[in-house]
Amino acid sequence: MACGGGVFAYVGAEGQKAGAEGFVGGLAEYDSKEGGSVTGLAEASKAGGPGGGATGPNGGVAPLAFIPVAGEGGVVLFKDGIGVYAGEAEGHVGYGAGAYAHITSAAACK
Repeated sequence: MACGGGVFAYVGAEGQKAGAEGFVGGLAEYDSKEGGSVTGLAEASKAGGPGGGATGPNGGVAPLAFIPVAGEGGVVLFKDGIGVYAGEAEGHVGYGAGAYAHITSAAACK
């Protein structure tokens, strides 16, 4: 069941080389459980394909999986949730925003 969620925006440097692409930048987020935060975001993938990444909330590291659906938008999966994102690139600068829901059991929802 969905148990809270949030919204986010990101901006940073991105590039492509030899069939791979990457992004390193910042992530501003508001989460219904944790409140607001600003942290780093890194992502790498095969150009146009699914990829992996990580963000650094609360001094830790949270792994992410990205599945592109259309252009610079797609689905993001993480430990306890799923979300959608849409973005754009201007030269070597990428930016975008999205929303997500935490998925958990009814007993674990607080």
